[in-house]
Amino acid sequence: MSSLLRKVLSSGTLLNPAALIGLLDAATSSLTADPQLADINNLKDLALSLKDLKPGNVTFTTIPWTPNGDNATVSVNTEAAKPIWDAMKNDTAWPPTGGTGGEQPLLKTAPEQIRVNVLNGTAEKGKAKQVAKELRKQGYVVELVDNAETSDVAQTTVQYDPGYDQSAKTLAYATSAQVLEKVKKQGSTMNLIVGADWTSVRPVTISDITQDLTANVNTGDEAFCAS
Repeated sequence: MSSLLRKVLSSGTLLNPAALIGLLDAATSSLTADPQLADINNLKDLALSLKDLKPGNVTFTTIPWTPNGDNATVSVNTEAAKPIWDAMKNDTAWPPTGGTGGEQPLLKTAPEQIRVNVLNGTAEKGKAKQVAKELRKQGYVVELVDNAETSDVAQTTVQYDPGYDQSAKTLAYATSAQVLEKVKKQGSTMNLIVGADWTSVRPVTISDITQDLTANVNTGDEAFCAS
């Protein structure tokens, strides 16, 4: 579902009437829906209202569950699921730490699980050591402190392996990095290239619900199986 969301939003489908109608026609032919939702015109209006939606602001989750003991079926964990039902009923954000505006996005990987190389991309001597010290205080595992290939980096950048996009999301938020670069075979250690826009390391909050493996929480801008 998150892959589908990213594809629809990135391909301009919501801004292409012909493509949008085709997508909605296929959807209504394949699903049984409430009569109002099954109406293509109503669906079109709903879809167009989402044209400015960002994948990172959409949360996907599995209702928390418990095994029935028969190795074949499960039941809803009513206590753990209650906050989700309450949020839907009251039309409030869920999880509480997610959301838009100035709020922190949904983060799943704690600083203690993140390894990073700090590279100074500015002309300021000792900048990488200063940043590394701040990161270590927040719990990040700093492996290498060095200079970047250039000293005129304008924007702080996080370079990361695509398989570790959740870790990159935490590091990017904490460092206010404006640029994220996917580097294949980068491995589990990311590069933080400190730019001229550097400010400080922000503390992060990891939602308890993301640690519930039965809930499978992720946002639309990340892979479900990444770290």
